[in-house]
Amino acid sequence: MTRDLELISTESLKREIRERLFKDHQIIEQARERFEKSYRKDSMTGCWLWMKPTRRDGYGRFMLFTIPGSTTAHRYAYTLYRQPIPKGLVLDHLCRTRNCVNPDHLEAVTYSE
Repeated sequence: MTRDLELISTESLKREIRERLFKDHQIIEQARERFEKSYRKDSMTGCWLWMKPTRRDGYGRFMLFTIPGSTTAHRYAYTLYRQPIPKGLVLDHLCRTRNCVNPDHLEAVTYSE
């Protein structure tokens, strides 16, 4: 009987994990779709110009999930299309356009660079 309970618990845990992963995947995909509708490509410069709200310093703001809080749009773009930003590094806009979210225009550097 204990073995049966373990199997039931294991199966329901596996089902719950699958459901959460599916839901998390849906949330991540929805965020990506919203992000990709939030910029326009400038054919002259190659910049992807953020068209949604920006911070006072000119960097784009992006609400990743429906929970309170946001991230900068260029940091999200770099993480989405390149890799997570390495600890201790910041992103430099090679194009010098703060509302650009083109990951090809971003480089992870030390703060002192």
